[in-house]
Amino acid sequence: MQSLGSGGALDCLVPWISLPPHVSLHHEIAYSRWQPPDSSAPAAGAGLSEAAERFSLGLMDSQEEEIRDALNRHWQASAAGDAAAEHDIYEEDAVCEYPQSGEKILGRTNLQALRSHHPGKPSGFTVRRIVGNAAVWVTEYTITYLGRPAYTVSIMEFRNGKVVHETQYFADPFEAPAWRSQWVQRTAP
Repeated sequence: MQSLGSGGALDCLVPWISLPPHVSLHHEIAYSRWQPPDSSAPAAGAGLSEAAERFSLGLMDSQEEEIRDALNRHWQASAAGDAAAEHDIYEEDAVCEYPQSGEKILGRTNLQALRSHHPGKPSGFTVRRIVGNAAVWVTEYTITYLGRPAYTVSIMEFRNGKVVHETQYFADPFEAPAWRSQWVQRTAP
């Protein structure tokens, strides 16, 4: 059983979700060849949390399905450069924060204008995974700017089906230090 409540960075966000072994935490969606997720999942096993059991059985409530669909449309539009469709997910008075640079963008209009004027338009966009439940959803993805990947985490808070608050974190890749190689499995960045 994989659990998000096992000391990972997402523990403070979704500590109640335990996932069955057949649900991968590293599901990748490349939007250049994006397809809707397969909703058929094997039956849930004993000992699952209620949220994980509902997820494994494909029993999201209608609001969760609507949010997941909205997220999929949002990330597809982001990858395609469709600014209007990309920002449809946000409430008019949404707030977006970039803690690493100390910036807060107030309102959907300002957020769309800021992103539309970015001098280094993304040339690649890959969603690694989307996890969430109820009002809080987290997306891990990679954006390629000027040939360099930016590993990104978006934390979106929803109210009435729209994003009211988003926090985004951006990280550059780094070389893995040799001293820890005996304990890790290398993956492609």
